[in-house]
Amino acid sequence: MMTQTASTPVEPLPTIMSAALARTYGNATHIEVDDLAVPAYTADQILVQVEASSLNALDWHFLTGTPYVLVFKMG
Repeated sequence: MMTQTASTPVEPLPTIMSAALARTYGNATHIEVDDLAVPAYTADQILVQVEASSLNALDWHFLTGTPYVLVFKMG
């Protein structure tokens, strides 16, 4: 574990992040990547930087609402 000392430089926090956005429900073909402001956080929260992520078939089903039983169960 690396500890920070007085001689360790601290990188400034980014102010912009990239995000994959699905702005409409039921249409998985309109996912767009856009730059957003980094969310604010308080002293009792942490900010985590994600280096990589993925989507799978279950994510697609939740986004499109298929099978239709998911709509009733998950909202």
